[in-house]
Amino acid sequence: MNRPRRQGREAPTTTRCSSKTLDECKAIQLEHRQAMEARAKEKGTTLMAARQNACDRMQARGFFSEQMSETEGRIA
Repeated sequence: MNRPRRQGREAPTTTRCSSKTLDECKAIQLEHRQAMEARAKEKGTTLMAARQNACDRMQARGFFSEQMSETEGRIA
């Protein structure tokens, strides 16, 4: 088992899951996608299109609420 590679795959998921809003999640996802595209370009390969949008799936499952929390000043 290749631990460093596996840890590399878990980092974006952990970061994305810690996001509090859909916009924050999509920003993290875009940043990660751009980094992956840059690595693929360096290796001379093309990056496959994403099969699904993880942030949209998280929203559908209720990870992000649409009500604003007054005490936290963010979407809770």
